[in-house]
Amino acid sequence: MNELLNKLEFIILDDDKGSNFLTEESILDELPNASIRTFYKAIQCLEYLTLNNGTRILLIDINMPSITGWEFIKELQERNLQERIIILTASSNEDDKIRATKEGVHFMNKPINVEELKMIISRD
Repeated sequence: MNELLNKLEFIILDDDKGSNFLTEESILDELPNASIRTFYKAIQCLEYLTLNNGTRILLIDINMPSITGWEFIKELQERNLQERIIILTASSNEDDKIRATKEGVHFMNKPINVEELKMIISRD
């Protein structure tokens, strides 16, 4: 399982630098060989995803200033980018959890729980 996880690229999209640091460190504590790329702006992340193929997991925050996580997911769909997505958010709104299910994405609360992350990835 860890061998598979170490081959994945983790893409973090969140405007909160402190949260991104904690997420990166948590993943690297459990998966020291993991590849992690962090974006603070959705447009830069979209450009990267459009130009680079790979096996990756997107960890996306919902509440960002220029575009919401939901709008970002819609943009991915419009560009026909098939990505494995996990909403990683501080939101405790039940509507967000329900929407994640309807959108076909996973939902996790911050701070990231790497064991839960591993279970989600192993089920996909």
